[in-house]
Amino acid sequence: MKEVYAEYADRGFEIYQIGVDVSKDIWINAVQEQQLPWISVCDFRGRNSPALGLYNVQKLPANFLIDREGIVVARDLYGTGLQRALEAQFE
Repeated sequence: MKEVYAEYADRGFEIYQIGVDVSKDIWINAVQEQQLPWISVCDFRGRNSPALGLYNVQKLPANFLIDREGIVVARDLYGTGLQRALEAQFE
């Protein structure tokens, strides 16, 4: 994800990561260790987080591509599939 973020961030691509940890220390350590350049938040409710229900997340990791109007246009894309979807969004 870091490579994709580096490639598209200057075009308006942003990542908003929601952690589903229950331990604040574990979450902070992971964010710092991975040196995440994007927004990362966590409510420390683990699998009881309302964020999972809001987007009907059934498995982790999960990701959503949301356009500028706030519409989910794709889900669970990685690698070339994600890059193709981003190129389509930034045409």
